[in-house]
Amino acid sequence: MLNKVGTHYKNRLEYGEFFIIARFQNKGVGRQVAKQIWQMHKRLWEVAVMPENKPVLIFWRKVINEFTKGNYLEEVKLVQISDYKAERVIFEFGANIL
Repeated sequence: MLNKVGTHYKNRLEYGEFFIIARFQNKGVGRQVAKQIWQMHKRLWEVAVMPENKPVLIFWRKVINEFTKGNYLEEVKLVQISDYKAERVIFEFGANIL
């Protein structure tokens, strides 16, 4: 599920949800789907991950690094989520420049 609710810039897209069912995990399906979406929507992207979710953090770091050839920004931010704030690892990159 894609949305335009990033931490700033209104022209960014982010994944609201990204889930691969268990039987397709660790088979490259998630990597392929993410890359296809980025290639279809050539613009600035933001991916937010809960810092404590280590497997997901490792997945996104690897896939984004591979897709951008290391040309991305990664930082921890305090973001507004409904009625509270929470820390998230934010990956920012531009699919339009690749």
